[in-house]
Amino acid sequence: MVQNMRETLASVRSLLGGTAVFMAGNSLLGVVLPLRMETAGYPVALTGAIMAAYYLGLALGGFKAKHIIMRIGHIRAFSTFAAPTAATCLTYHFFFTPAAWMILRVVNGFCIAGMTTSIESWLNERSDNQSRGRVLGFYMLAFYLSVALGQTLVNISPVGGSEQFMLASALIGLSLTPIAHRDDAPGRTGSARDQNTWCKRYLCRLTGRGGRRRCCRHPHWLILCAGHRLCPPDWP
Repeated sequence: MVQNMRETLASVRSLLGGTAVFMAGNSLLGVVLPLRMETAGYPVALTGAIMAAYYLGLALGGFKAKHIIMRIGHIRAFSTFAAPTAATCLTYHFFFTPAAWMILRVVNGFCIAGMTTSIESWLNERSDNQSRGRVLGFYMLAFYLSVALGQTLVNISPVGGSEQFMLASALIGLSLTPIAHRDDAPGRTGSARDQNTWCKRYLCRLTGRGGRRRCCRHPHWLILCAGHRLCPPDWP
């Protein structure tokens, strides 16, 4: 039992590490923003509306993230969502207006939904029926521990400065490191029509439209003609 638990942890430790890092940054951001608005004298209702905009983005991300993940794969989808999240953390400090912050909160929620969906679907894909409960249990443990830890980071500097925003951005950016180096992400599942369209465009750039039947050699595949549906499902 202990050996199985160790093996389970070893197989997903980079995913859990990435989750812990970006959730710590997101949790820190969730504490800093209302404190900054309270210091600026914002009404309580306005502060609540700005903070609630995050959950609007979270709901939208729940509907849209799966299509992005299916089209480009888990690793690239996670990177696609993580980069704007890190950027928005820095943008809060430069655009201290209610309208701008509300928009940034929607973007923030949308991207966090995409990041968590990428990780959770990845964990679900790579675990079997016997280990899935333990894997998701460790995931939730790392998730909530990092949320608690992130909130304590608010004490590193005065609330009025930019240090907390920079730290939150750095943590979310660093979460890319343990995720991006993995090579066992589930492949993308784009439609055959999308793959064939990409293949034709790729060959047109190589051979020119309307040219004779030519062939180009890919490191792993041989394409005979743009009209043939022979492109592999894992091509970028």
